[in-house]
Amino acid sequence: MSMRRWIVAAGVLCAIVLAAGVSMIVRQEALRGLEKSSQEQVGLLSDGLHSAIVRYAPIPELIGASAPVQSLLENPSDASRVDAANRFLESEAASLGAAYAYLLDAKGRTIAASNWAAPDSFVGKDYSFRPYYRDAVATCLGAYYGIGVTTAQPGYFQASCIRHSGALAGVAVIKIDFRPQEASWRQAGEQVVVVDGSGIVFLASDPAWRYRPLHPLDPAVRQNIRNERRYADEPLDPVLIGQGPEAIDPDLLFTRPLIGTDWSIVLFESSAPVRRQTASAFAVALLGGLVVTLISVVLHMRSARLRTERSAKRQLEERVEQRTNELRSAHDALEAEIEERSRIDGELHRARGQLAQANRLAAIGQAFAGLAHEINQPLTALKTALASSRLLAARGQTQELDETIDGMMQTVDRMAELSQDLKDLARRREHRRERVSLAAEAARVVNLVRFRATDSGTTIVMEERDRGIVIGDPVRLQQVAMNLVLNALDAVAGCEHRLVRVSVDRVDGMAELRVADSGAGISPEQRGRLFEPFFTTKAEGHGLGLGLAISNSTVREHGGTVTGTANEGGGAVFCVRIPLAEAPAGQAAADAAMPQ
Repeated sequence: MSMRRWIVAAGVLCAIVLAAGVSMIVRQEALRGLEKSSQEQVGLLSDGLHSAIVRYAPIPELIGASAPVQSLLENPSDASRVDAANRFLESEAASLGAAYAYLLDAKGRTIAASNWAAPDSFVGKDYSFRPYYRDAVATCLGAYYGIGVTTAQPGYFQASCIRHSGALAGVAVIKIDFRPQEASWRQAGEQVVVVDGSGIVFLASDPAWRYRPLHPLDPAVRQNIRNERRYADEPLDPVLIGQGPEAIDPDLLFTRPLIGTDWSIVLFESSAPVRRQTASAFAVALLGGLVVTLISVVLHMRSARLRTERSAKRQLEERVEQRTNELRSAHDALEAEIEERSRIDGELHRARGQLAQANRLAAIGQAFAGLAHEINQPLTALKTALASSRLLAARGQTQELDETIDGMMQTVDRMAELSQDLKDLARRREHRRERVSLAAEAARVVNLVRFRATDSGTTIVMEERDRGIVIGDPVRLQQVAMNLVLNALDAVAGCEHRLVRVSVDRVDGMAELRVADSGAGISPEQRGRLFEPFFTTKAEGHGLGLGLAISNSTVREHGGTVTGTANEGGGAVFCVRIPLAEAPAGQAAADAAMPQ
């Protein structure tokens, strides 16, 4: 057998032994963990049921000491006292959440009950055969779980004796319904039962398990249960744990006695999770052992390959030595060719750098062309006006000279206004709160970008139907308008018909700024993410996706909203609405007198 096969066989054997050992350890730890968690769970279930019992324990004694019950026991034949006791028990059962509350006389006959008005009323029924009555007579306290002989409904009975001058006057009884506890176990996915002292299940997360013994019953025990009608006519069969079509065979049982009773609570657990963990541990350990075996085989093969390579290398060196002279000449020719190619690559690199520089200069020239065009017209007008002023001054035409100078000043003001708008937009200032005309700020933005629109062949229209006086920060509101208008210009850049329409109006007591474009529009998928940070519909490298998010935040800080929808005529329309400012005294008339 070759060395490689020996390594594989030994590695597989070691992997199996390792996997078996690891899976055994994992199984033991998993079983300990399952047992610990199950013991804790059965303890919690036991405590919960015990708490429900203890909560109602003092109620029968308190009912027996109440005035309506005491009054009825003094004169059981008084109809008014019977009615008062019935209504008292009915009210107490409802407020306590008990199924029933009733009063037995000294002989075990019901003289008042919370269900006095129901067709299956306890009133008049004799329950002297019930163990809870006999225990209350003997020890003054009785407790018993069983199916009601009148209602056929299961419940837990708690009783307390009532004595007058040392003699038994009656017994107060309440019946508690534990079916809500069963429902909670079922909803939680628990597999749990509660068995009485005879080993019969009377509470269960699965209703099919109820009134079945955990193990075969002794005939005498079965007859005693029949005599006291503890579980009415239930057959008390078949056995729950064992073999058979209706029996269950749980992997693990965890039992906890219920304090103060002869009951026990039993939790059924499956060992399937332990088996899965064990199988997973075995598979992982086996896989690890096989991987180690594979690595060993690979290392062995690599060592053999290295030996082969060293032998081949020696042979190759001999052949290389024989051909050295031939390669020297080829090497010299190759060096010459490399040198020539290096020279060509250097020239190509310089050409690429010059082209990149030309592209950058062209981009800068294109960016400033619109602004230069915008300023060129006022400069030309100033030059013409200066020449005219010289002629008018020589002729002594002072009036015309004044008009020409006024026109020059207006032109200078226009250039100064454009420059000031650019500086205001760039300058950072603290947030202010003042009366702002949304229309004026939108108009300033339109003036600032008009040169860009002209250069791109875009028609930009400003419509001022209302001044839109709001309270806010003029610079931040101007930035909102700038973001929307620039986005509109970008949206129409690749369209045949390029139109951007900016309008300010008054709608439903709000100042409304609308920016509509004739671009490609907004898809339903984009509409839901327009105002998310870093989301953009522009090509990669042409936007960070923050403009609309910042605009939305600014408008919300001003108490308004901003929306983006599809335009009816094609393209998109963004609408900003901000609450109008309340006009101070005398300001409303002044605003109304302003041209719209």
